[in-house]
Amino acid sequence: MTTIHTCPTCNGTGQIVVAHARSTDPGTSQQAGKRHEGDVRIVRIGTKKADVLESFLSVARTAQEAALWVHRNDDSIANIEGTRRRVSDLVKAGYLRDSGMRRSNPGAGTPSIVWEITGAGVRVMHEAHEASVAAKS
Repeated sequence: MTTIHTCPTCNGTGQIVVAHARSTDPGTSQQAGKRHEGDVRIVRIGTKKADVLESFLSVARTAQEAALWVHRNDDSIANIEGTRRRVSDLVKAGYLRDSGMRRSNPGAGTPSIVWEITGAGVRVMHEAHEASVAAKS
């Protein structure tokens, strides 16, 4: 897979945004987190993060709606939670932002944030697709 680095807005800090396993996550997640720690701005075609980001190219969605799109309507808890984590990474990277809209997900009584893709998110997906095509040539 090809790795694309795009520098989204860092609020002037210049700091690299990284994803870590939470201290409350199980030991297996802690181990995987250490192995996969890194810059959340990296998007590779064929990964769950790229699939989640791609789901926002056509429409703003809640994290659960993105999970249903990515997992073809399989609404298992694991799929939804995994997608929420990817959405969180994509927000930290500057690829998704709060649209200001809220709507309820099926089976939920509380409103959820509707996320939309940013210009940086569109650019990184375009660059990742170009790199993926070039790598196959």
